[in-house]
Amino acid sequence: MTVTPTDTGADYHQRAIFFPQGLFGRLYWYSILPFHGIIFPGMVERITARAEVESRTDRVSEDNGGHVLEKEAV
Repeated sequence: MTVTPTDTGADYHQRAIFFPQGLFGRLYWYSILPFHGIIFPGMVERITARAEVESRTDRVSEDNGGHVLEKEAV
C-alpha cells in the first residue's frame, strides 16, 4: 500500500498478490474473483475516509497546541 501526496490530496494504491497452488488454488481464485469488484471498492472507501478523519484530527490537534479533546469515530 502506498499513498502519494498530490496537489489536490493524495493517490492511494493497494495491491494484493495471491499465488495459487495447483488446480484447487486456481479454482478458488477464479471462484472469488467476481467478489473483488464488490469488496475492494468499499474497502478503499473506508480506508480513505478514515485517513481523511485522521488528517482533520491531526490538524485540529496541531491548532490546539497538540491537545486532542475528542477523536471522530469512523
